Amino acid sequence: MRASWNQRMRWMRGHFQLGFRYTGPLWKRFFTRFDMAAFDILVYLGQPIWMVFSYLLVLVNVVIHFTHMAVPVWASAGIVLPSVWVALFTFEWFAPPMLVAALLLEKVRPKYWWGVFMFAVYGLTWLPLDFIALFTRNDQTWFHTIHKQAAVSSK
Repeated sequence: MRASWNQRMRWMRGHFQLGFRYTGPLWKRFFTRFDMAAFDILVYLGQPIWMVFSYLLVLVNVVIHFTHMAVPVWASAGIVLPSVWVALFTFEWFAPPMLVAALLLEKVRPKYWWGVFMFAVYGLTWLPLDFIALFTRNDQTWFHTIHKQAAVSSK
């Protein structure tokens, strides 16, 4: 897991560095030349920033929910009960329907299904990693990532 963390940290720092460096010129190129390649790169480079923004929005919503703060009608999701949103999030995060369907269709033995849970745990490691990478994006320290191959048969 440490090698994975180091590699992903290096990737995210690079994404943030490039995003902050080239976002302005890419927007200018897209709007002045209507260059779709520039827009495509903007979407790609914008993902880490969008994820951090999404984390912050989730945090704000959790604070609003648990502190019972008043929110404007336009900002509330009063159509669906909060417990339903929590249930949907939990189901989607810890047992993604497409992943479960793939496991069933490929007739993967149940003893390997623990990977679905581990996939969710692995996904949660991106949250602190994104924030750390954002604030340490100028750290240019390079370190070699040792890759170990683990071959596991799932059938």
